[in-house]
Order: sequence, then structure tokens, then C-alpha cells
Amino acid sequence: MATNNLAYDFDLFDNTKNRKSSAAPKTDAPVKPQAVPKKSRTRSELKKEAGYTRKEAFKIVFVSLLLLAFLGSSVYCRAMVMDLDSQKQEIQVQIKEAESENVRLRSTVDSMYSIVNISAYAEKNLGMIKKDGYQINYYEVK
Repeated sequence: MATNNLAYDFDLFDNTKNRKSSAAPKTDAPVKPQAVPKKSRTRSELKKEAGYTRKEAFKIVFVSLLLLAFLGSSVYCRAMVMDLDSQKQEIQVQIKEAESENVRLRSTVDSMYSIVNISAYAEKNLGMIKKDGYQINYYEVK
């Protein structure tokens, strides 16, 4: 392994020794601020500035009203979507109820028109009876 005997001079980093301080030099008395006199403007310059500020204010008001209109329409559209969604859900519930009622009524009608029920109704209410095989007469027509 090679040894490296480089020496560093740390005195270069010592600001007190080199007097290279980044701080501001010390002064005896603080500097007093001086007031800058206002530049007088002519009437036409004041009118131009007033017109410019009026235009800028109009632009700001117009853009804010436009953004407010977009926000309002967005909120209104979301409210309408939620209202329509709730109406859709109510109608779907009504459809399911109607379908279940339809199934119940169909089963009732099917049970009323079964062969067993028809024959029982004919025997009880109409006094009809089923024919036996020996009671059937066949005729041949030529």
C-alpha cells in the first residue's frame, strides 16, 4: 500500500488570521435612510394609469365571474346526477317489486289452471264426472 503524506494547510480556512471575513465591515454610525422624492406625474399619465387599472380590474372581475359560473354549473350538474341516480334506484326497486309480484301472480294462475284443479272444480261446482273407458261410444261415418 502506498502512503500519501499530503499535508493540508488549515490556516487558509481561518478567517481571523487572513482577515477575509464575509461579514460586513463595522462602521461607527449607522447609515440614515434617505427619502426618495416622488416624481410628479402629469394629468395624462394619471388618466392612462387609471384606465389601465380599470381594465385590469374588469379583467379580474370577468375571469372570477366566469370561474364562478363554471363552478356553479359543475355543482348543479353533480346535484342533478345525484338526483337522477336516486330516482333510478327508486325505479329499479319498483321494477324488482313488480317482477316479484308478476312471478307470484303467474304461479297463482298456473296453479288455478292445473288439470287437478280443473277436474276438482268441474266435479264440485258443475257436477261433472270423468267418463270411464266403457262409457265411450265410437261411430264410424262413411
